[in-house]
Parts: sequence; C-alpha cells; structure tokens
Amino acid sequence: MGHAYRAFALTHPDLYTELLPSTPLPQDGPEPLGIGAGPIELAATLLGQLGVPADRQIHVIRIYAAMVHGFAVLEINQSLGDGFDPDETFAVALDQIFATIDTHA
Repeated sequence: MGHAYRAFALTHPDLYTELLPSTPLPQDGPEPLGIGAGPIELAATLLGQLGVPADRQIHVIRIYAAMVHGFAVLEINQSLGDGFDPDETFAVALDQIFATIDTHA
C-alpha cells in the first residue's frame, strides 16, 4: 500500500498536493467528519490481527502515514539529496515500521 501511495504522489504531484487539506481539520474526535475512517478501521483491524494492542494501533497508523506522506513530499520537492537510491531508502523505512509492528505484537 505504501508503494502505491508513493507511486501515485510521484506520478501526479500536482493532484497529490491539491488533495491535501489546506486548513487544519476540526479536532472533535478521533476521526473528525469521518475523514479516513474506512482506511483507518481497516488498518486497525489488520494490526489487531497481527497482535498489536488496540491502544497502540492509532500510533502505528499515524507513524506509517507520516512516513509515507513525508517521504513522498520530500521526493516531490527533490529534497532527499543525491547519492542514495530513494527506492532503497523507502524500502528500509517500511522495513523499520514493520519491525516496530512486530515489536508491539
């Protein structure tokens, strides 16, 4: 899923940035206005099946989302620097997140 997200952002950088909220979302609950509720519920279900405790699931989801989004933005803005393969760096980052999931399971 992370690879598909990144590929979309890199293939359609203008559309990707237009899809991002331009103002902060209201904070009247864990999922204001139901935005992203479906994907978050799915991810929480999968993490639960992997043994991640319920009170840790939202944190793992946020870390994953922040890494994938942040990496895509850095890559779109050509801010990763030279000398390293971004595909390899992205794969290492995902590996680290999955290792964290194993730790919390």
